[in-house]
Amino acid sequence: MYFMLKGSDKDGEFSDIGRDKFFRILKERSLLIKRRARTGAPGTDSRNTKTVYPNLKKGRNISHINELVESDMTAIRIKDGYKPLSICIDVYSRKVTGYKLSHNWSANETVNALREAYKESGQNLKNCIHHSDQGKQYGSDLYAEVRQSFGMVGSMSRKATPTDAAHIERVNRTLKREFNLRRQFSTFEEAEQAIYFAILTYNELRPHWSLHLKTPSQVYAEGLK
Repeated sequence: MYFMLKGSDKDGEFSDIGRDKFFRILKERSLLIKRRARTGAPGTDSRNTKTVYPNLKKGRNISHINELVESDMTAIRIKDGYKPLSICIDVYSRKVTGYKLSHNWSANETVNALREAYKESGQNLKNCIHHSDQGKQYGSDLYAEVRQSFGMVGSMSRKATPTDAAHIERVNRTLKREFNLRRQFSTFEEAEQAIYFAILTYNELRPHWSLHLKTPSQVYAEGLK
């Protein structure tokens, strides 16, 4: 997102500045909100992953939509416990093409986000790379069956290497920090509604520098033409 501040202070420091300088100034003046310490929130478990796929994303130059879909799960804090939010993004456009907040961490629930992404693509994900971490949900027989039925090819990050899935890690971070999905929700329904509006805003209204200040939905729609 781009910030432009007009005018200046006594040093002329705030005259026509971009986002990076804006945040640097806030940091220098101790005006940034401090990051919360990591909690013991659950996540994907790679200890018992049945199948591991090679990393097909590494070094690949993504040139169009529906070429690479990245998936991940993140924990949403609700009063009665942590619930998994499964997300799929189209890496080229950065659009969230599928998501699902579930009551449990099973592959049966996780795969629903991929089904949404398939519908969003116009059922056109043949030969698309599906990249994820080595969570057991993504290595399960069920997930492989659904992915293969869409014509997608499996790919996985190396263990303990979040940079291999940097795009979706960044989206998760944006949703939690900018749209405050890291807070505790009173009910499952309240969390669902907040996630819906956060993703809608992210897709439709939030421009990206990497997309030449277009929104993910704009870039994805252009790619469908």
